[in-house]
Amino acid sequence: MRQIYKNASQVVIYLGEETPGTIEALYLVNRLNQMAKSHSNAEIFESVRHDKIAYLSGYFQDFFERSWFSRLWVLQEVVMSVTVPAVICGESVIPWSDIERATILFYDTGLVLATDRLTVDKSYHAILMAICHEFTGQLDMLDLLQRSSDFQATDPRDRLFALYGLAADMQSPEAKEQFPIDYSISTNELYREFTRSYIAYTKSANLLVNATESNNIESLPTWAPDWSKGLRSSFLGGPVAATRWKASGTSSVRMLRSRNLQTLRIGAILTDSVTWVSNTYEYSDLTLLPQLRRPGYLFRIWQAVSTHLAGHVNPSDLQDTFWRTLIANTTSDILVPDDTYQIHFLCFWCNERIADRQAEYYVEKNGPGQISIDEQTRVALTHEQCLVEHCDEEHVASLDRIMSSKYARSHCATKRTECTEKSCVICDLRKRDPIDCLGAFKLSQPGGRAHGFELEKDDEFVREHFRRLRNDVLEPGPIVAGKADNYADALSRALFERRVFITESGKLGLGPVTTEIGDKVAVISGASMPFVLREAETSPAQDMSTSDSEGASNPKHYNLIGPAYVHGIMNGEALQHATTHDGAEIKPDEYPWPYIDLV
Repeated sequence: MRQIYKNASQVVIYLGEETPGTIEALYLVNRLNQMAKSHSNAEIFESVRHDKIAYLSGYFQDFFERSWFSRLWVLQEVVMSVTVPAVICGESVIPWSDIERATILFYDTGLVLATDRLTVDKSYHAILMAICHEFTGQLDMLDLLQRSSDFQATDPRDRLFALYGLAADMQSPEAKEQFPIDYSISTNELYREFTRSYIAYTKSANLLVNATESNNIESLPTWAPDWSKGLRSSFLGGPVAATRWKASGTSSVRMLRSRNLQTLRIGAILTDSVTWVSNTYEYSDLTLLPQLRRPGYLFRIWQAVSTHLAGHVNPSDLQDTFWRTLIANTTSDILVPDDTYQIHFLCFWCNERIADRQAEYYVEKNGPGQISIDEQTRVALTHEQCLVEHCDEEHVASLDRIMSSKYARSHCATKRTECTEKSCVICDLRKRDPIDCLGAFKLSQPGGRAHGFELEKDDEFVREHFRRLRNDVLEPGPIVAGKADNYADALSRALFERRVFITESGKLGLGPVTTEIGDKVAVISGASMPFVLREAETSPAQDMSTSDSEGASNPKHYNLIGPAYVHGIMNGEALQHATTHDGAEIKPDEYPWPYIDLV
């Protein structure tokens, strides 16, 4: 198929006949393309509002509900075409590039928010196609598998076969020979042998970050990713992003062929055991809406962490370890946070503690119980909308009273009503958006609904927040520069549908939802991340290869539960200071990996 589309003089995409709303959708496509020639994104958004055509957004999203936009094989039609494909819908003919550009603008200008739809619709598939087209010849198989996980394929084997012609690392003669398109083999065999062969071919075990013990394909081993069910986004963007870590140092994968094809024999060291796990993080744990919130989720984790790690982590490092682990030490931009990121955490934490108290207040007033589906739909808004709705007019109006209060004046850096100091915290707050800083003052108001003084007494993070606020602490950054949303975005990306865990040696980590007490933490050769493993209850028949020259005698069998972030062993620390029997230090790339069997 790759060669067919590359050699075609013109690729034509037929979407079917017009349906109600098609004309309106294509009008918006044309309008956005016209404005893109001479307007900025902000100007386009204002122009659309002024022209009162934002209502067309719903028709635009409906247009992408056509089955063509969901099919995995169509990626090749767009990506491999050497000319701009022509799109036919009913009697309309439009260049694919116009649809692509309009869709990007639809998101970049915020028009997507003009509808009340709470989930990402199929229009986002056009953006994924645009990304694949822009980086043609640069995306490898793992990246494409991650990006295309929401597309559909009738035959689960096509989850792989449809991408072979696009992946940059699958075009060599060696790769084409090693990864043939063969419909005579079962899905189980294809997924299993692709995993084994791709690890050997790339000399990397990073593909395993997509594997879990929960598979839809019958008898598929836990170490083989089930591509048919769509991927749970791995930590912070999948295997490509995960490569910024180096849990196994510079070691390449060590793997032996096992006679039992259900077994992956691989070099790994078991570094620790899980001794405590949190509940799974869900939307209701951190929503700011008191009607839906289950209060105290993060605070209970902090209590457990501060208790269990008291003898393992220096008290001065414990808070740093905690806030970094919750976001897998990664910002929402996939960067390592510096020390100034702590101020974002402190602002986020104060907001969360406020929301906890308000949820408790709501239950006290209204009693426990589930709200109706209609009510849940009404309040299930975006984070920004949620914050604005939560900070009602009474709260916003109270900000002026707070700013002119004795409290504000008494904490002014110069102790004067009229302050001229540029570094004054209170004066700086006066210049900011009331919605951004209202939460901090709700905490500080005596008798306020959040009972701020009580929070300061029993919460060291709230106490630190106000210590910085009252004393104009500017290192590592002024607290008024803190952006709670920055930390919230990073936390949601790292923690959603995962569990916080503590290990026997006092390490803090994030693991899959199925992590249990007693599970093992392992560093696998050639893998950038650690993994959670569980000793298999039943093992395949002994299948030691007679060619195991590296001493893989009777290895233990484990189920692969999933990838993990473990603070303190993400950059090869588990291999450092290893020595031989005579005391000589072993270089990380010469580490004598013992073998285990994943089943």
